[in-house]
Parts: sequence; C-alpha cells; structure tokens
Amino acid sequence: MNRFPHVNSLLLLAIISIFAGSSAYAGVQKEIKITWGQVHNLVQDYIEENMPWSRENVRFEFASHGDDIVLRGEKITHRILELHNQGYIGDARYSVKYYDRSSLIRESIVGVRIEVQRDIVIASRSLARDVQIGGDDVHVVKKWVSRMATNIVSDPKEVIGKRLTVGTAANGEIQQIYLKQPILIKRGAPVRIIYENGSLSVSALGYSEEDGVLGGLVRIRNATSQKTLHARVIDDSMVAIEF
Repeated sequence: MNRFPHVNSLLLLAIISIFAGSSAYAGVQKEIKITWGQVHNLVQDYIEENMPWSRENVRFEFASHGDDIVLRGEKITHRILELHNQGYIGDARYSVKYYDRSSLIRESIVGVRIEVQRDIVIASRSLARDVQIGGDDVHVVKKWVSRMATNIVSDPKEVIGKRLTVGTAANGEIQQIYLKQPILIKRGAPVRIIYENGSLSVSALGYSEEDGVLGGLVRIRNATSQKTLHARVIDDSMVAIEF
C-alpha cells in the first residue's frame, strides 16, 4: 500500500486543475492520463474521509488494475460513489465518474478489500465447558477482520467471572454467545432469604435446591417451615421474595 496516498491524489487533482484552468480560457480540450494507482488513491482518500475507523487501524487491498485512463476535456472533475451500502469493511466496489464540466465522459469501477484491526479476547490456555473464567485465562490480541462479527469480545472485563457454555482451545476466540453468568448459589448451599413488602423486610435461613445465577429464579427451602419457594438471586448466598 502506498505510504503517502494523499500525495498522488493531490498531484492528480492539481494536474486536472491546471489543465482545466488553461482549457477554460482557450476553449481547447486537453488530454490527461491517470494511472490506476492514482485512481486507487482517490478511492482510498474517499474511504478514509468517511469511514468510522481510525486510519492506523485500516488496510486496503485493491483488486482492480488495467491500462492508464486517458481523459479529454476542457474542465475535468471526478465523483466517487459507493455502489451499495458497505459499511467500509470487507469486499467493496466503488464507482469513479469523470466529468467534463457537467457531462459524464468515463467511469471506472474499483474493487477493494477493507480490513479493520480489532482487539479480540482469546483464551490463554485450553478452557473446559462450565469453567469460570479468571483473569489469567484470557488475554487480548489484535486481529485484522473483514467483517464486524457481533459476537466478538474486545474487553476482558466482559468475560472474567463468567462461564463458558462450550470448551475452547488455547488461542480460541471468546465469543458472547458462549458466555453465561457465574453460579452465585450452589445446590444445597445455605442462603439468606429476604422477604420484602414495600418498606417491610424480613430475613430467614434457607437452603437452595438448585444452582442459581445473578438475577435468576431458584427453588429455596425455608429451614424453619420446610416450605419450598421460588426466589430471585440478588447476591452471593442471598435471595429475595417479593410479596
């Protein structure tokens, strides 16, 4: 990729401007030759000005090549259009239209692959199903991607403390769909039952009859009455019943 893409683009526009200026007074058509490298630079400049990514996190691979483009006219300008809504990532196609004053004189179709560098959380070692993820179990790497997968996790804080629904090998990506909340209350463990009714709050001892996660409902047996109730997990070893 050209390390200084804007230089060629500005040079090309300067050449067009010079020819156009002299043509406007002389009324004589001029000939301009544009290389495909210069066309690529025009498209890259357009993408960089409109994309949501920072320039240092994007790379381009252009697929379109061919002979130099020869344009003839008095006042030549260009316009770049996306052929469809592409989101500035993956395989894309752009139209570069050239005009002499307001008349279209030529069109170039440019294909390009746009890749974005993202932070991705991966496993530092092999992790088994249902294991609770610790800080040493994962780390962040940078990867080039050509699509914005919705399940990618970029921040380790989003996975630490949670459990995996499937096992993963070392260096495997940790995805959102394979994460679930940690177990706060285990089956058979003693719990504090909070009975709430407006401003009134009463607590009692009980035992959980199943594993429970934060915000989830579990069956609880009151230690005194031996009655089984459903309560919501609100903290480690604590559940609440509203009535």
